Amino acid sequence: MSDKKEILLDSGTNEMEALIFRLKGQEYGVNVAKIHELITPPVTRSLPGSSPSVTGVFRLRDENIALVDLAFHLNPEEGRLENGNTVIITAFNGKKTAFLVDSADHIERVSWDQIVPPADGLVNEGGITGILQLTDRIVPMLDFEAIQGQIVGRPWGELESEKVAHADMRGAFNIYVVDDSSVVRKSLFAILEDAGVGQITMFNNGEEAWRSICQASTAGLLPSLMISDIEMPQMDGFTLTKRIKETPAMRHMPVVLFSSIVSQDSLHKGHQVGADAQISKSELIKLIPTIDHLLLNDEPENLKIG
Repeated sequence: MSDKKEILLDSGTNEMEALIFRLKGQEYGVNVAKIHELITPPVTRSLPGSSPSVTGVFRLRDENIALVDLAFHLNPEEGRLENGNTVIITAFNGKKTAFLVDSADHIERVSWDQIVPPADGLVNEGGITGILQLTDRIVPMLDFEAIQGQIVGRPWGELESEKVAHADMRGAFNIYVVDDSSVVRKSLFAILEDAGVGQITMFNNGEEAWRSICQASTAGLLPSLMISDIEMPQMDGFTLTKRIKETPAMRHMPVVLFSSIVSQDSLHKGHQVGADAQISKSELIKLIPTIDHLLLNDEPENLKIG
């Protein structure tokens, strides 16, 4: 798999491609859009002070990349992965991380409505982001964003939240946040609350958010703005945005697509469906200025950052 890959899926079709891989005999999945490339296990050198899950670091095209024993990270009691023959290098939030697995089996092109959120209490928080329902079996989709945060020992968004200045003018904002990662939802709630946003409503997939927006529209109580992830179970952010912008009573509501992956391809798709702004999760500091710009016509560079 090349780092120049193109995922040829039309915007707003609610489709995605999942790499199915094996880990100690168990199948798991990851969104292909989060994968930089697949390689054979490299020679590594030790990295003192790193997480116990990190087996070492290797150099790939002038970059130092940490190699994580994914099986050990998910379940240390079962021991390390002795015979892994594939390394999945992920790339999102401006960072590359490598994960040792048994093998990469194949790619499934599926609809997001085939992926359902895991039942509450059945999985550890931040471990699995959804369950892919195939014809003959189910496959857990791993939350690599949460895993990356666990490895570095700092939850996503922790430092950025300290840089946002509180403003009373945001008390009138009613903002919907849609993201399948519990780690991201908690961080965004804290950041928006600290920034002075008056009302924040959280959803873990696009389908939930769409139903609520329809009800709010009927009652004449649309939110001020929506922040949505792109890759989510049930309904993705492109499809959610497309539905909003194609509905006359809703299309004036600003939509900010907020993803760990913002490529030229995804930017084009976001533009196609009518997103008002698109921000990478690695550029979290731009979120509040963008909201101010859309709702108050403040230029982003004029917002004071504390």
